[in-house]
Amino acid sequence: MRRFGIVLGGFVLTLVAAELAIGQAPFGGFGGGGFGGGGLTQDPLALLRNAQVKMELEITDEQMEKLPAALSKALKEVLDDKQHKRLRQIQLQLQGVRAYTDAEVQQQLKMTAEQKENIKTLLEEQAREQAEIFKEAKGAGGFQGIQEKIQGLQKDTNTKVNSVLTADQRKTHRVAPVVDGMVTELRAVAHERVRKGQVLARLRSHSLGQAQADYLEALARFDLAQAERTRIEGLWKDGVVAESRWLTVDSEYKSARAVLEARRRLLSLAGLSDEQIGQLADQPDRLAVFDLTSPIDGMVTDVEIESGQMLSAGQIAFHVDDLSTLWAMVKIPVASLPQVTIGAEAVISVQASPGWSYRGQLESLGGEVDGQSQTLTGRIVLGNPGGRLRPGMYAEVDLSGIASRGLMVPAGAVFRVGDQAYVFKVLGTGRFEPVAVEIGAEADGWVPVRRGLAAGVEIVSGGVAELKSHWQYKVGE
Repeated sequence: MRRFGIVLGGFVLTLVAAELAIGQAPFGGFGGGGFGGGGLTQDPLALLRNAQVKMELEITDEQMEKLPAALSKALKEVLDDKQHKRLRQIQLQLQGVRAYTDAEVQQQLKMTAEQKENIKTLLEEQAREQAEIFKEAKGAGGFQGIQEKIQGLQKDTNTKVNSVLTADQRKTHRVAPVVDGMVTELRAVAHERVRKGQVLARLRSHSLGQAQADYLEALARFDLAQAERTRIEGLWKDGVVAESRWLTVDSEYKSARAVLEARRRLLSLAGLSDEQIGQLADQPDRLAVFDLTSPIDGMVTDVEIESGQMLSAGQIAFHVDDLSTLWAMVKIPVASLPQVTIGAEAVISVQASPGWSYRGQLESLGGEVDGQSQTLTGRIVLGNPGGRLRPGMYAEVDLSGIASRGLMVPAGAVFRVGDQAYVFKVLGTGRFEPVAVEIGAEADGWVPVRRGLAAGVEIVSGGVAELKSHWQYKVGE
């Protein structure tokens, strides 16, 4: 139970909150009229408009609509006895020590003129102490009022996380033969930069040699059928041969062409280019030879074969990656997810490049939260100019969050009493009022205010600790 101890005429008068019937639970909106030169507002209408008072009294919207401009003279016409009594309790509680100046309280305690004068003196001393606190705080740069307007106010939030760089999976390639064969020559090794079409290894394949021989045989049959068709066509037009002879030759030509096309397709499926297929007739010594080539410009990051090794179709021989872009895989805490959106910019730094930063974008977020770490995986795509970055590097990522639009206040302006957050609203020169607010998560030194403050108000952002101490001393908290 809270007690207010006051020296009155040589003895201590202890006023118990219950004796004043002001309630046993502290109310959140201390300082309804501010402190530092002012007192509790005596306008009941202003008090009832306070969100905390409305909540405490459980005033309905219908009742609020009925409140006339002259509410201070007609409260009992709108509020029931219980609400009116509680309002009176709140008024006294908000006044703190000033409750002793209330006529009803003085009459209830049967205070003497000397006691009343002592109370007046005590309040004057408090005012002088407060003025000194304000003066010291101002001299130290405290009580710097700032004004934040909700219209157009936008603050970027950043999330700092660690990451591991990986290759861009859309630009990584596993190179494997499509035919069985033996490695006869290894032409590229790990960490070597290669160009698209460059030969990485040479194989000798029996199955490929057979397919090439079949193709050359089909090519020879096609050439013969084509020449015969041209000869017979001329004779048929001159009337030398019968039409049936022409039709037979033409059919044989079409059959040879179909077989040749089928053989060509088989070689294409074996990985031979049209150019390589066209050169077979002039390079019979290259029969059964298969060149394993790079599909992209990039770096050989891994080699899984050796000369003399037998490879089966589809067996991985090389890893070739294009490292012009990389991925930074990040683990974003669940608490930071409201501040993060796909497309957010990221600044990445690595130990290998001190003083140098790389920029990228958050391309995607995972679909499932890690139950153990309570994080969600995100993928950042970043450029790699000069090739300084390598997959596997640890990196620090500064991820720009979604721009928070609304009323934002400096984190230093917010203080707590129990579970309730407050800020000090500036009422005038040397006068401040603690206002209960509902806030969001802090980010980069700023706190979003969801409820409790209107746009355009001036709040205290420096010297808050001194103000809080004085306020709690004043109200006996």
